[in-house]
Amino acid sequence: MATATGVKVKRQALELTVAGPYAELTRYVQTLEKALPALRWGAMKVNSEQQPTELTLQVWLVGGGT
Repeated sequence: MATATGVKVKRQALELTVAGPYAELTRYVQTLEKALPALRWGAMKVNSEQQPTELTLQVWLVGGGT
């Protein structure tokens, strides 16, 4: 990916699925936000139809390319 300045940017995407009590899932997201401030967020889906509750989220790490 190239930016308007012509600098190449490297982007890595992940889709994560975690399960547990809702309070634990929100704590997990907060921990990611604090630990990885460069993280960019995509879609988040919560499935609570069965237990334990599942959270699926998409995240990207963006950084300078070589």
